Amino acid sequence: YGRSAKTGVADSGEFGLVVSGFAPIFDGSGRVVCMVGVDYAMNQVLGEAFAFVMQIVLVALACSFLFGILTRRRIQRDVGKPLGPLRDASVQMAAGDLDIRLEQRSNDEMGQLVESFTHMVASIQQQIGILEAIAYGNLTMNIEARSERDSMSHAMDRMLENLRSMLLEINRSTQQ
Repeated sequence: YGRSAKTGVADSGEFGLVVSGFAPIFDGSGRVVCMVGVDYAMNQVLGEAFAFVMQIVLVALACSFLFGILTRRRIQRDVGKPLGPLRDASVQMAAGDLDIRLEQRSNDEMGQLVESFTHMVASIQQQIGILEAIAYGNLTMNIEARSERDSMSHAMDRMLENLRSMLLEINRSTQQ
């Protein structure tokens, strides 16, 4: 008496499952003058709870969709855009055109990738210079491999040694 109360879920028959709540009404002296009761149908409670949960899910989906679009744009700006010139340069290089100029705009991984690519192009241009010198008859140069796994320099060195050997054989044959 004199306190708010609620019941558990009860079957009211024709109205289905309900939850009831009661609250006292006090007069000026603090005496309970009446009780107010409310019956709330559970299907209505569950319907409202479901609608609330659906609103939360829709907001979460909209936020996720928006986050996905923003993330995609950022990745495209930070990764895709800098990769475009590098992709074009690799296509150009694959076609045999080594007149490639790339601009390094950052010191992050993209900048390091551009720097590595530029170094690779310069290294290939250097090897082409050696091959052109050999093609014009300069067999006096020494080819230094850039590493143990430098198959191009090793092959060029073998080619140069074979050309020198053939030239020696030709000179010996003509002197006999």
